[in-house]
Amino acid sequence: MEQQRSCDSLPKQPLGVSRQFLEVQMPDTIRAFVAVELPQNVKAAIAGIMRPLTAGENARTVKWVDPAQMHITVKFLGETDTSRLPAIQQTLAAVAARHAPFALKLAGLGTFPGGTRVRVVWIGLVEGATPLVALTNDVEPALNAVGFKPERHDPSPHVTLGRVRDWASAAERQAVADALGAATVPEFPRVMIDHLSVMQSHLSPQGATYRALARAALLRE
Repeated sequence: MEQQRSCDSLPKQPLGVSRQFLEVQMPDTIRAFVAVELPQNVKAAIAGIMRPLTAGENARTVKWVDPAQMHITVKFLGETDTSRLPAIQQTLAAVAARHAPFALKLAGLGTFPGGTRVRVVWIGLVEGATPLVALTNDVEPALNAVGFKPERHDPSPHVTLGRVRDWASAAERQAVADALGAATVPEFPRVMIDHLSVMQSHLSPQGATYRALARAALLRE
């Protein structure tokens, strides 16, 4: 079966700032980050796993992420002057050109940490972790060199499903862990990742929403 690409078919050249960015007036600063976008079929599979979790007794205990907004964060940029976006894209294009497209497949539910101390609920990677870590480790110093603060990265890439609320008791946290242990996780589709994205984050009372402002293709053959 042919592997699905990570988004619409992309040309084999660095990608620039999106038409949406060029045509829409932007604020002076935005909350931005670099990410690997997930295709719709992966998001749909995640939504299916989350449906019983978010409808059960643990629905209030965890602040769940909307599956439509899910991605894998590569680097958080924070409040960023929009005049820096072209330079960020150029930096990412240079990095991305050194990396080849790679297959990615999700598998397995987990938490950070475990038991009565659960804070984060996630889905891990069964394929693609090694090239993703290599890409992240290349992006970090490149963006540090153009003025973004260094940050530590989790050595185990994952997709965050939700965060346990601060007020949750130890028993409620354990119940979340137990529910995850009993959850049925179907096999995820295997997809090809062929670009990085510069994303804008918009925070609202209804939760965060994201949109891609620029993309840089992974070009190494």
